Amino acid sequence: MGVRCAPSSANRDMKPLDVTSLPDPAAIIQRVKEEARTLAQEASVPPDEDLSSPPEEAHAASKEAAAPPEQKVSPPPPRERQRRVPIRPPSKDVYHRDELLLFHGQEFLREAYHAILRREIDEVGRRDYLAELERGQSRQAILIALLHSPEAKTHGVRVSGLTFARPCVRIWRSASARGMPRLAALARRALLADEARCARRVSGQVAVLTLQRALIDDVRLDIGDVQDDFRDGLNGLRDDFRRRLDGLVRNHGRLRLEFQEHREALKRELETAQRRLEETSAALSLARGDLLYHQAALNRLLRDLSEQGSAPSMQRVAAEHESGAIDAYYVAFEDANRGTTEEVRAKLSPYLDVLASAAAGFEGRPVCDIGCGRGEWLALLAEKGIAAYGIDTNPIMIDRVRGQGLDARHEDALAHLRAQPDGSLAAITGFHIVEHLPFDALFGLFEEARRVLMPGGLLIFETPNPENVLVGSHTFYHDFTHRNPVTPSALTFLARYQNFTDLRILRLNPYPEEARVPGTDALTERVNGHFCGPQDFSLVAAKPPG
Repeated sequence: MGVRCAPSSANRDMKPLDVTSLPDPAAIIQRVKEEARTLAQEASVPPDEDLSSPPEEAHAASKEAAAPPEQKVSPPPPRERQRRVPIRPPSKDVYHRDELLLFHGQEFLREAYHAILRREIDEVGRRDYLAELERGQSRQAILIALLHSPEAKTHGVRVSGLTFARPCVRIWRSASARGMPRLAALARRALLADEARCARRVSGQVAVLTLQRALIDDVRLDIGDVQDDFRDGLNGLRDDFRRRLDGLVRNHGRLRLEFQEHREALKRELETAQRRLEETSAALSLARGDLLYHQAALNRLLRDLSEQGSAPSMQRVAAEHESGAIDAYYVAFEDANRGTTEEVRAKLSPYLDVLASAAAGFEGRPVCDIGCGRGEWLALLAEKGIAAYGIDTNPIMIDRVRGQGLDARHEDALAHLRAQPDGSLAAITGFHIVEHLPFDALFGLFEEARRVLMPGGLLIFETPNPENVLVGSHTFYHDFTHRNPVTPSALTFLARYQNFTDLRILRLNPYPEEARVPGTDALTERVNGHFCGPQDFSLVAAKPPG
């Protein structure tokens, strides 16, 4: 099999030009048009062709026509250029004969085989057809022979432009077979003359393309010069920009450092001012609370004095108000450490379900809250429609609770329970009061609670949980009025001793998750249980039914 020689690709990868960026593009385009028009006129085919000329003259005319015509334009500046070689047409189903007649000799055979048979030329075909070409055979006759081969028919390739050549080839073959040399020669000369006309027409087009390529090369050189100048200028601008950018970066770094220093200084000043503001706000809050307390105490004192006019009565009233300073302190302490009203209500909400289980607060089954304080629990019960009242020894707390429209009574807890009839209450609650009481008072409180509760009535006492080491050793002692921690075991035993049943211990309000020590092993869990576990616990006990 022969190896097909690929045509030159010196200009195959030529990049498209942006004509708008060239100097004076209109003049260049006009020059190309004028020179193309001149070459096209010189390459035009005469209307009448002498088909009776001998084959040798026709063949010579073909060779002469294939040569490029004389150029009458000014040649471009002399420089070394590559020889222009026709470019192989792409593979397709339909070709025009002119695309293949651009080639001669072995190149023509290789391209014909590649286009029609879709393969490289074999050695036998190259030798036979080359011999025919050397004997003056027409290239169109070879194309027609290849198209009529069985191999070509399998590919279905067609070649247009052979309308004149086909009957000439049939006449030539028929005349040669029948011994009619003059008719055969006439047919062959007609084929060669047709190829000569094609060659002159194509050569004119090739000449125009060659000139256009030469002009394009010149323009490319001009563009290259412009690009070099532009690149040099751009590099200069880039270097200058980089120098300026480096200066800006340095200045930015310095300014950023100064900004950070000023920001840190301002942050420290703001933190100091915020801390002082918080301290001042807390002091003002305490002062305001203390002032309000003393104002309320003074009003109560004046009212009592006006009601008790005798000297002994005035002495008794004055003695009752001697503890007012401590009461004022405790009101301020509650406001500062107890938490907001919303936080306290959230902690007390679980007890609503406990009361609901005993139907406490409905249909003549009231609830008594001992040590009602600021009244968060009473307000929560009132919102749920549960009948309840509170008692407290702090008169200012009582006035505050009454100001909310709630039932609050200024009485001692034990004295109040002793004054109540048997089985008159559905539930007794007390939040953070048992740790304030001496044991004899606590014992009496349990005893009286069992008496005044209805059968099945509930006793609920919440207190700080000493099982939490931080609570039992530290936070419990924030309140000076706390006597001693009360353990779940001690409170449970006291309730059992007073014949309460259904005893339950609820452990509540653990430290937040972020306070826990990371880890899930047994030792870490034990440490977290002792230090970050529930901060409060409550005893829930019931009076036996019947």
